[in-house]
Amino acid sequence: MKSLMTCIAMTALAGLCQAASYFSVVDGQSPLAYYRLDNLSDNEGGSSLTLNGCSVGVSTGHALTGSGGYSGFLDSNTWATAPGNTSGTLTGVATGWSSDQGSFSYWMFNDGTGDGTQTNLISRRTGGASSFSGSGDGMIGAYTRTNGTAGIKFDNIGLDSGSAVLTADAWNHLAFTWDRNTGTGDGTITVYVNGSVVASTTTATFDSFTINESRFGKEMVASSTRKFKGGVDELAIWNRTLSPTEVSAQYTAAVPEPSSISLIALGGLALVYRRRR
Repeated sequence: MKSLMTCIAMTALAGLCQAASYFSVVDGQSPLAYYRLDNLSDNEGGSSLTLNGCSVGVSTGHALTGSGGYSGFLDSNTWATAPGNTSGTLTGVATGWSSDQGSFSYWMFNDGTGDGTQTNLISRRTGGASSFSGSGDGMIGAYTRTNGTAGIKFDNIGLDSGSAVLTADAWNHLAFTWDRNTGTGDGTITVYVNGSVVASTTTATFDSFTINESRFGKEMVASSTRKFKGGVDELAIWNRTLSPTEVSAQYTAAVPEPSSISLIALGGLALVYRRRR
C-alpha cells in the first residue's frame, strides 16, 4: 500500500504544480490587477472585488490543480465588480486600463446555459456608456456565445472568432489584447483561446477613452439578460499589450508537458520497484 501511495503521490506532483507555475508566469508579466479568486483580494495590492450574488473560493472543479478556488456565477443577476486600487491604477488616465493599450486573461468554464446567445464575461465602460450591445461606444466587453465562439466588442468594433473555438464542458483559457497605435489609425485587437489566436484585426480605428468601472459575469445594462453562468478563475488585467509569446506562456504553464509527467511517473515506479526489492 505504501508503494502504491508513493507512486500516486509522485505522479500527482505535475498536476499540483499547475497553479504555482501559472501564477509565477502571470505575476512575472506585471499585471495591474490579478484576482486569483480563491478570495476577494487583488494579488497586486489593489481593491477587493465587490460581489453581487456570485461567490469566490468555490472549492471543487478548479481550472488549475492546486488552486485555492474560483468564482462561480449562477444563472441569475450575478456579477463581480473590480473598482481598481486606491491609487487609481486601473482607472487612471496615465496608467489605467484604457483603450490605448491593454490586455486581460482568465480561465472560464461555461456550462452552456447562460441566458442569451451572448454571455458577458468582462466589460468596462466610461461614465457615459451603458450598453454592451449596439455600437458599444466607450466600452470594452468580452463575451462567449452558446455556439462555442468567443469575441470582444471594443468601442464601435466587434471582433468574433466566427467558428466554435471553446472546448465544451471544460476550462478554457482566454486572453484579449489591444493597441490603439496612436497616430497611425491602425489599431490592433486580438482574441486568444487556449494559447492560440482565434480572431485578430490590424486595421481597427477606435476612439481613445478612459474607463471608470470594471465588471465580469454580466454586462453593464441593468435589465440585460446576457449573463454568464459557470466559473471564472485567475483573472488578470494589464495596461499594456501582451505579446503572443506571453499569452502562449500562460497557457503552457498550466499544461504539464507529457515528458515531465512521464519522468515523474517513472520516478514513482522506481520507488515502488526499490521498495519491493
